This record gives sequence, structure tokens and C-alpha cells, in this order.
Amino acid sequence: AEVLPLVPAAKALAGAPGYGGAIAQAPERLLSAGRLLDTAMALEPHWEWLLGLDAPRRYLLLVQNNHELRATGGFLSSFGTVVVEQGQIADLAFVDSYELFSTAHEYPPAPEPMQRYMGIQLLTPRDGNWSPDLPTAAETIRKLYTQETGQAVDGIITVDLDTVRHIVKALGSVRVEGVTTPITAENVEQELVQLWEQPVEQAGEQAGEQAGETGGVTDATSDWREKRKAFVPLIAGAALSQLQAGKYDATDLVAELTSALDHRSIQVWMDRAGVQKVLADQKWDGGLHPPTDGDFLAVVDSNVGYNKVDAALQRALQYEVAWPQGPEQPAEVMLTMTYTQPVVAEDPGCNPAPRYGDNYADLIARCYFDYIRVFVPGGSELMNVSGIDPQTVTSTVGEKGTQQFGGYFVVPPNSTKSITFTYRLPAGITPQDYSLRIQRQSGTDPLPIRVAVNEMVRTGTIKDGEWEWQQAI
Repeated sequence: AEVLPLVPAAKALAGAPGYGGAIAQAPERLLSAGRLLDTAMALEPHWEWLLGLDAPRRYLLLVQNNHELRATGGFLSSFGTVVVEQGQIADLAFVDSYELFSTAHEYPPAPEPMQRYMGIQLLTPRDGNWSPDLPTAAETIRKLYTQETGQAVDGIITVDLDTVRHIVKALGSVRVEGVTTPITAENVEQELVQLWEQPVEQAGEQAGEQAGETGGVTDATSDWREKRKAFVPLIAGAALSQLQAGKYDATDLVAELTSALDHRSIQVWMDRAGVQKVLADQKWDGGLHPPTDGDFLAVVDSNVGYNKVDAALQRALQYEVAWPQGPEQPAEVMLTMTYTQPVVAEDPGCNPAPRYGDNYADLIARCYFDYIRVFVPGGSELMNVSGIDPQTVTSTVGEKGTQQFGGYFVVPPNSTKSITFTYRLPAGITPQDYSLRIQRQSGTDPLPIRVAVNEMVRTGTIKDGEWEWQQAI
């Protein structure tokens, strides 16, 4: 196959001496893509390693379906491998995530909520992204993947449906074999859904013995599942061919990649400390980033109901902090998350068991089964929770020195449910120097927020990876 010369492309986009500097000739786009270009320059000492000039590098692509939300952004429907050698993409291949399992291997136990609410007892590669901190999840996924394939992994990159939309938008349109209509940013989701629209009797009604996106046990079901899961890899292959042929505008491509990284549609982890630090500084590493001092919040939902309700689910966040006992005493927080399942339908019994419906819309018109985790400053004390079965509520130490509150709840179709956590922040967070960082979960839509600190209120929408309140009170 033709290969993409990555070194000249990177330098040309960056406007390095001796190259065309396509981006440098478009100042208005340079502003929007400046962070990506600055990052590329910061990574220049590592280009030899990243581009496989010293030895081939193998990067793992995690294709996340954010219609079925998991901690790092979505259910891992496919695993792709990209081999980069001598500055060129030497190989690109994808595999169904369910193929990465063998009865000959041993697996660690699945996290307790996964066992309790999903019936999954063992942690296999497809469920390896339970941690919302991608660097933490990446180590787990890499270990499990290497066990299955024997292949070492130098880095992990997550992509979701929004990533596909960004790339296709940059290319204008993409032709995919077997799809009569050119794929565009406007119709990419519709074309994906069409692969689910085959009648159930053609694919087989059984959901199979495994949970999640597994198909039935018949040959027809297997063929159907293979075709629908191949959609993103097919687009990736077609897009790569278009890039190799030079059929793209560099300014559009850089701008869309920047947007995807800022929106957390793309997240990157590399097994090289210097590279990882640059990515973390840009907040492109998919990690939790609680500040060393100040307030912090990250709400992480995991769809544990084997459906695609996240395609329609609407979220809103309200955050209130006050010092009712005086400014020298610990602050108290009331966090309310509101979930709306707007689809007008009935899901009798709200059965969480894995099952296919007549079409993709049927997978969306179901109850939403959510395991919520709230990550707050370490040492915070949970006072009360409403909207969640008390028997499911937990408070434990979380990643990156945070405190984690968790619980399970269900939202039926055509309904709204509010979940409220009330907790006390650790001492030292005072109204005089108060600051707050809120991280939006990868794979979710822009998040409407209302934040009240004593008498001051701010409203807005978090579109990028995080939002900060920095004004002193």
C-alpha cells in the first residue's frame, strides 16, 4: 500500500524552514490550530521515536462508541493497530473487540460495579477502559492486548464518532466501498445507523452468550455484526488513502484535528515520559487533572445497560458551593446532575439484559442504566445523596488523589431524573482564593452548567475538555 510521509507532512504543516508552510499562509486558521502546531514543535525532540525512525512503533487505536458511554468515552467496539516505520504508516489493521478473548488466558476480575450491574466477571480488553483516567486505563488495556496478541504497544489513541465527523469534515467527503453515498460530516452518523437497520430475522434474534455489543450465534448474525462493526475501520482506510493521495486541505485538517483534541474526541497516551508530559500540558492525554489546590469536579457516567441511549441522553450540571459555618470552616457543595431521556417510548420492566431490537432506534428508546462516579478533591466527605438507591452509594479514594463518590440509577424513556450529591470539601479551600476546575467526560455532548459560589452565579456550556472558575471571591 501507499504510505504517508509523516515527517515532511508535519514540517510542512508547521511551516518549518525549507518546507511549504501551508498553515503559515493562512493566518486565520493558524490561530485556531496554533496549539496543535506548538505541540508538534514541542515534540520535535521525540519525532525520531514517534515516527519510528529508530525502530518501528506500534500504536493502538481504540474505537469508542460514545452512543454507549464508558469512562474514557465509549464502548470499545474495535481495536486498530497503526505501525509507523521510517516516518511512514506501514500498516493499518482493525479487529472486532470481541475477538480479543481466549479461554486459554487468565483475566483479572472485573470492577465490582461491572460484576454487579452488568454480569461481567472478568476484565477483558473490550472493557479495559473502566478508569476515567486514560493513562491509568491505557496501562490496563495495553497489558490485556499484549496478552491476547503478543504485540507490544508504544502508545494508545482513542477515537469516537465525533472524531470521524471531524476528519471527514476536513476531507470534504470520503468514498467507502459498499456505500453508494459519499460519506460526509452531515451523514456519517446516518450511514452508521443504516448498518443496524437490517431486519432482526436476517441477523438472528439471539443476543448471544456474551454481554454488551455481542451478536447472536448464527452465521447470519455473525456476518451482520462484522459488517456494522467494520464501518469505522472502512472510513479510516478510505480517509488514509485520501490523505496518502494528497486530496486534502492542510489548514482544514489541522483545524479539525485541533478541535477533536480540544473536545476530547481524540485522546492520546504514549509510553514515553517526555511525550506524555507535552500531551498532559495540553490536556490532550485523556487524564484526570485535579489542581494541586482548589476545587475539582469530574462527573463520569458508565452506561451499564447494553444499549445506545447516550445517542439521545441530555445532561445538565448545577454546582453550588458555600461556607455556611463561616469562611474559615470547610465549604459545603451541592452537586445536581439532571438526566433527560427524551425519547417517547416504553421499555417494560426496564430490563438491562443484552438484547438487540428491530433497529438502532430501538436501542436508543430504552431505559438508561447508569453507574455514576463523581471525582472531587481528596479528603472530601460525602454528606448525603438523593436520587440513587442508598445501598449502591460508595465513597472511596479515586485516581490522581481524588475522592470518588459512586452509585447506580435508572432513567426510563420520556422522563427526567435528578441526582444530588452533598459533600464537604477539605479544609483550606476558602472563599478568598476559591477556584474550580470542571472536566467534561469524553464522549458526551457539550454540558450546560450553572455554578453558584456564595452569591455569584455563572452559567454556560462546557464544549472543550474543561471549564475553570478562577476569579477570587
